[in-house]
Amino acid sequence: MNIELRPTKTTELWGTSLVRNHVVKNEFILGRLSTARFTFEDQPFCYLMYIGIFDMWRRKGFGTEALRTLQDEINNNHEIGLLMNCATIPETRNIYSKQGWLSVKTIHGRWEGFNVDFNKILVPGAIRKIDRYLCRWINQLNQI
Repeated sequence: MNIELRPTKTTELWGTSLVRNHVVKNEFILGRLSTARFTFEDQPFCYLMYIGIFDMWRRKGFGTEALRTLQDEINNNHEIGLLMNCATIPETRNIYSKQGWLSVKTIHGRWEGFNVDFNKILVPGAIRKIDRYLCRWINQLNQI
């Protein structure tokens, strides 16, 4: 049985859906995952705000499985995934790169009045094939 992301709370704020999820497998709550979903210039985005597996369930692949489940949602919704890699456990720092998230120079910007920084991006295959402009943009970010 696969990991399930079970929403526990959704808040709509300034055109953004903030969603807190339990990471569930076989009805056991293994951890939490939070996202912010928004649209900018007709492109949907999913910002992974937090993923954490409880201590007793760590080092069993559940974090990787939860990330894959989220990536499937991102791909199915044709979103672009964003995150700031703040992993404090050394073994988890490379989890995102191993799952296909691209490292970019930190993107600084303002979003709905907040300062934001992202240093990882996930571009679904469907968008990557269609939108060559987006691929050029990512390459330019890497050269800055």
